[in-house]
Amino acid sequence: MIDAYARVGLHRHWGSGDTASADGMKWDVHPGSLKSSYHIRYGGYGGIGYYLVSDTYIALFSRFLACGAYEGHAILDFVAENRSLLQPSTVHSDTHGQSAPIFGLAHLLGIELMPRIRSWQDLHLFRPDADARYKHIDGLFTGAIDRPQIKAHVPDMLRVVLSVRAGRLLPSAILRRLATYSRKNRLYFAFRELGWAIRTDFLLRYLRSIELRRAIGAATNKSELFNRYAQWVAFGSSGLATAATRDEQRKMVKYNHLVANLLIFHTVVGMTRALDSFAADGHGAAITPEALAGTSPYLNEHLNRFGSYELDLSKPPAPLPFELPPQRQPARQAAMLAIAPGMILLGVLALLLGKAAVAFGLGPAVGQAPRDALRFALALPQGSEFSFVLFAAAAFPAGVLSRAQSEIATLVIALSMAATPILFALSERFAVPRLGRVAPPVYDEIGQADALVIICGFGRMGQIVGRVLRMQGIRFTALEQDADQIEIIRRFGSKVYYGNPSRPDLLRAAGAETARLLVVTLADLEESMRVIDIVRRNFPKLCILARARNRNHAHLLMRRGVGGLVRETFHSSLVLTEQVPVGLGLEPADAHHAVEQFQQADERALRDSVAFYDDEKRLIQSAKQVSKELAGLFQADQPQAGSKPV
Repeated sequence: MIDAYARVGLHRHWGSGDTASADGMKWDVHPGSLKSSYHIRYGGYGGIGYYLVSDTYIALFSRFLACGAYEGHAILDFVAENRSLLQPSTVHSDTHGQSAPIFGLAHLLGIELMPRIRSWQDLHLFRPDADARYKHIDGLFTGAIDRPQIKAHVPDMLRVVLSVRAGRLLPSAILRRLATYSRKNRLYFAFRELGWAIRTDFLLRYLRSIELRRAIGAATNKSELFNRYAQWVAFGSSGLATAATRDEQRKMVKYNHLVANLLIFHTVVGMTRALDSFAADGHGAAITPEALAGTSPYLNEHLNRFGSYELDLSKPPAPLPFELPPQRQPARQAAMLAIAPGMILLGVLALLLGKAAVAFGLGPAVGQAPRDALRFALALPQGSEFSFVLFAAAAFPAGVLSRAQSEIATLVIALSMAATPILFALSERFAVPRLGRVAPPVYDEIGQADALVIICGFGRMGQIVGRVLRMQGIRFTALEQDADQIEIIRRFGSKVYYGNPSRPDLLRAAGAETARLLVVTLADLEESMRVIDIVRRNFPKLCILARARNRNHAHLLMRRGVGGLVRETFHSSLVLTEQVPVGLGLEPADAHHAVEQFQQADERALRDSVAFYDDEKRLIQSAKQVSKELAGLFQADQPQAGSKPV
């Protein structure tokens, strides 16, 4: 509904939508309700309806608060909950919004807090450091900002901001925790110090500028006007909340907020049509921006609260007088792009080219080929999303960046993120192929081979096999297709050939026709099966021993008639398992017997399940049956009654 309201052009004569004001209004609750409490400031029993009202007169946010709750804690909750077109960046309020932690959190969220402060003369002004002195106004300052305290907790404060922006944490929740004033709550002190600095700057501008004071007063007056309008809308029971439960009281405030907004929208549509009719009659010259700025949608003379209304759903309503397209209004960043496209595009190019050049230069330093260095460089040139938070935190009139500079920098980061995948795709299509194709590997030539054993894959497992064979004086030929692994092995004096073991000609050169055993220790499951299939077709007499990565791999090997398979983690797991009960005090023979029983049952189950290894239901049933049998065996081996368990 707020989005539809924002598309009606009349509201632009009342405000830009960039500012809003927050204020509370007491709703009476029956004194007999167990949920009611007495409000000291407002007087009487009730709760607080807390509203954020846009400078365009529409209410963006509402919350029901207990009388004992501090209203200022809810002033920033709209950041996490308001998803409408109207996104205020400046918030006004009454004195409840002057708390230092609220100033600090609002600043990091990119919200400029400008409250109307009563008894501002009682607030303290703080110097940026103890040595700072100011001519004429030095006597107004009573303390100095603890800048090391802020610096030490910047990461924690930014994590809070990111959580709020992501919708995982409400500002009111963190502000209530910060309000404990515990000396152990160091995050509170960091937000307080930052808030003192921001509030000091605001107070100095508040004292200096009468225009600022008038703008704040006008904004807060709109909140008070909305409060009276909402009370007028809730005419039943004279505004008394009769519900006893807190949820129903919250609903009353939310529903009243919705009905008030709907009536405001109805009034604005009626005013727009009346003005159009007035202009069509030839009186358009009298409709000036100044005259429209003096109007308000809080009119109620045309609304009959006690009327009888009939809803005719068969009659289509008249088109709404929209002046703006239905999609989200262009953000300020989009306006910046239209104003300064050259500066923004230059910033995007500088960011992308600068980061890409540095990354491309680092590639050869770590041994990357030119094509890999280019890929590395074009995968990382975009800005980080964390920059959005940093630029928002720096956007303060007296800070590091102005609001316009912050918006330009944010737009540069966003455009760099959008451009990076496009640049990467273009480089893969046009640039990378021009850097030269990767030369095909040149495998070693194997001379006359008379080895008894061929080892395919000389990694961790294959090296152990080769070392034991060398100790026994048994001749073997090792094949490995990982060039880096070959280089490492050869440094230690081992003879291993660089080649693809799935090539029949290479296997024949390695002596597959005369060898007695082929040991497949490849880590890649598909490559392992490919080698075994080729050997079965071309060298059927060659006996195969193979490494099985898992049970599925073992099933595939057994289906191909590979009887000499070893599951790579099975036996080491059994050895470790056997040591566990021994470490707890059991006899080694008993521990070995238990592990042996498990091994026999598992290997039997593996053999029995080969026929249906691709049938998940039968595999599950088989596993349950094996578990049941093991449980029976272990139960039979339990110590007799009276013996002492470990």
